[in-house]
Amino acid sequence: MTVSIEENKRIARRIFEEVLNQGNFSVAGELVSDDYRHHPAPPGLPAGVQGFLAIMAMYHTGIPDLRTVVEDMIGEGDRVTVRFSGTGTHSGDFMGIVPTGKKIRATGMAWLRFENGRVVEEWSELNSLEMLMQIGALPC
Repeated sequence: MTVSIEENKRIARRIFEEVLNQGNFSVAGELVSDDYRHHPAPPGLPAGVQGFLAIMAMYHTGIPDLRTVVEDMIGEGDRVTVRFSGTGTHSGDFMGIVPTGKKIRATGMAWLRFENGRVVEEWSELNSLEMLMQIGALPC
């Protein structure tokens, strides 16, 4: 099955809009392959859709009001690159850090590889240092 670059971009946008912003985890199976791999995966992350959902749950637990904005999106072949920003309030446990109630803003990039209209691999970089400084977990 050949899927167009524009369709892959639409799927990538759905991840940010529906899953991250709306918390609609039920669409994960439509967007992410059972063979999904996250590079580098956090320790203990399961493979496939369950691993994807574990990452999404981590963000929704720690930052329940998370809102992401797709700033740029570029597609070529079977890959889509997304530059994004996110804002929210650290009001839940996040990566082992107790809630601080502080507002955060962070930026990042995700490189997604698609097969048959679903994401099979993701390489992502989030400016975690920026986030950790904003919630007071690291000195400024």
